[in-house]
Amino acid sequence: MKNAKKKLLSAIILLTFLVIPSFLMTQTNTASASSLWDAQSGIRDIGQKAYGQTTPQDIRITIIKTINVVLQFLAVIFLALIILSGYQWMTAGGNDEQVGKAKSNLKNAVIGLVIILASWSISYFILQRMVAVVTNDPNYLHPYSN
Repeated sequence: MKNAKKKLLSAIILLTFLVIPSFLMTQTNTASASSLWDAQSGIRDIGQKAYGQTTPQDIRITIIKTINVVLQFLAVIFLALIILSGYQWMTAGGNDEQVGKAKSNLKNAVIGLVIILASWSISYFILQRMVAVVTNDPNYLHPYSN
């Protein structure tokens, strides 16, 4: 059991330090530059070269994307906890103590997943309104009506 916990912890650490930064970081297109000195650009060109836009992205939209990535990562963690609890229950072999522990872990993981999904839906609702305000949508109070 300790070995499974170590593997799960290792997987979480791996996801934390390898996968999530790759979502948050952007890749710059410097294929045409022959050196780092040639890749330098002025402040007006940063948005177009780094982000593929003529203007840099608003900080609020970046925050929205970061919140979504964090909530998705937490949902994956709780899903892994649910799977681990199910595995513990299946391998309990009729031992009432291990079955009770697995049930408790499963219940807590499901509650955590429900909390994460509820927070995602609330933040999605609020963040949709923020995007509508940032993009100067005239119907920002009712963004789904046309």
